[in-house]
Amino acid sequence: MRVATRGSNILDLVFSNEVSMVEDLKVLEHFSTGDHNMLEFQCVLRTGSCDALVYKYNFNKGDYNAIISALNKINWDTVFDSKGTLACYKYFNDRIYELTDSLRTTKEA
Repeated sequence: MRVATRGSNILDLVFSNEVSMVEDLKVLEHFSTGDHNMLEFQCVLRTGSCDALVYKYNFNKGDYNAIISALNKINWDTVFDSKGTLACYKYFNDRIYELTDSLRTTKEA
């Protein structure tokens, strides 16, 4: 919001991970007896079919001892040193993905 929604203050936020998903954002009158203005907006949702690959994992095939062993060989203190939370999460997630990639099967949706 770039318009005041409570007196001269901007207190209301509309979050979206897609810029074009929110349209026609309007600030309306006060809500009931409160001192906040109401917000009105349109959510744009486009649907349709597309050819996509669906990834599924066969966890029954997993060699979990090998996965645990590979994770134990990583010096996590060194890897995570001076890195932020997102970088650490990405590193961890990438290792898990690599270790479980052999369990993944692909089929057309």
